[in-house]
Amino acid sequence: MKEEQTLPLIAAKTIEQHHMLKQGDSVLLGVSGGADSVALLVFLRQIAPGLGLKLKVGHVNHCLRGEESDGDEEFVRRLAQKLGVEFVCSSFDAKTEAKKAGMGLEEYARLRRYEFFHQWAGEDGIIATAHTLDDAMETVLLNLTRGTGIRGLRGIPYVRDRIIRPLRDCTREQVEAFLMEAGQDYRTDSTNCTDIYSRNKLRHQVLPVLRQLNSGLPRAFQSLMAQMTDQWKMTEELTDRAERECTLETGRLDRQRLLDLPPPVRENLWLRLLEREKVPVSSGVLERLERCTLQGKGAVEPRRGLRLRAASREVWLEREIPPLPPFETPWLDLPWEKSLLYPVFPGRNLRLTVLPEKTGISAEKINNKDLKNQLDYDTICKAVLLRSPKPQDLLRQRGKDNGIPFLYRTGSRGLTSGAISRMLVMEDREGIIWAQGLGAADRCRVTAQTSRILYIEVLEDVE
Repeated sequence: MKEEQTLPLIAAKTIEQHHMLKQGDSVLLGVSGGADSVALLVFLRQIAPGLGLKLKVGHVNHCLRGEESDGDEEFVRRLAQKLGVEFVCSSFDAKTEAKKAGMGLEEYARLRRYEFFHQWAGEDGIIATAHTLDDAMETVLLNLTRGTGIRGLRGIPYVRDRIIRPLRDCTREQVEAFLMEAGQDYRTDSTNCTDIYSRNKLRHQVLPVLRQLNSGLPRAFQSLMAQMTDQWKMTEELTDRAERECTLETGRLDRQRLLDLPPPVRENLWLRLLEREKVPVSSGVLERLERCTLQGKGAVEPRRGLRLRAASREVWLEREIPPLPPFETPWLDLPWEKSLLYPVFPGRNLRLTVLPEKTGISAEKINNKDLKNQLDYDTICKAVLLRSPKPQDLLRQRGKDNGIPFLYRTGSRGLTSGAISRMLVMEDREGIIWAQGLGAADRCRVTAQTSRILYIEVLEDVE
């Protein structure tokens, strides 16, 4: 005779298979007062003595439903007291705070909730949440509507960092049966009966139809999520190798090697980069990243202050640097000795070297990148100073007047205002003669007639 699948049997098997708990663990349970979290609390309280678990109940009052929210808090407090479990609670006005933060209510509430859970659990504690198989099914359908890939079709993971989900294989029906047998009541969120949230629409309108098409729907979803989880593990392994092979010594990514990757691996690499920067991931951002990489030009700004930029050979992340206040050094009179270390600001010096001859440099190579930091020394008028750029700055090159900050903001290098503030501009008594990254003004550029060269070296991190 087949053993009846009850919540205690299923949850115990899940805990064992996924190595969720060990002897003597401290566990913080997130308990809202609803059926799922109450069932988790009752179940873990039953097995706690055998495993020597130290339990703590954490409740977050989002203050969204007035007296009803306060009633949930009081219910969980009394239940914890009845079961002899420590109770901790925090309240905040989720709606008002989410608006101030410029975030969606559900996203903000979830972030704050887990913030509290981690705080209460401590550095070594485990956090247990009551997500069920029904929740995982709803998550798969939600992700499907958003155009997710394999990652989203895994549903809700059993374990993530220090968060465990012992009821992940239990259906809502099994949860309610367990509570009925235990004689334990629970709270019902009035908003669960409405369709104001996407999950509720799926729960009330979509899943019932799918169950009519397949009475074994939970098993079908379990099979799908298991397959997607296995495929995701393989994608992660391939991404690990791809990241090592695509990363150059500079930290940038080799564009051609990126293009040679299978699309799912490349997409996962984008996901990793964004998550490290704590950027919310959307299909739109991923599509723009892909297009930018394929074209080998342009940039994508997934959030303010962060760009992913592509060029013909490389792809890299560019973070906005906090601007520095304007600076200007004292005038340095000419002439000076062969080599001079010239302080600009903390962390950056310039070494100015006068070369007595052109040392093999030909005028034909004037466009060469190596020559951008070389000036005709004898054309400099009397003295020089170094400073940060100004909005009205013009660098005259080959008959053109180039607005320096404008070039850097909108040109191919696309530097931010913080990077512009760190840019070095050199002027003499007649005007600007050099700008970092752009080179010399026309009147001071190296030509066939040049006899002495001023060579400029920018030395970073020199105190």
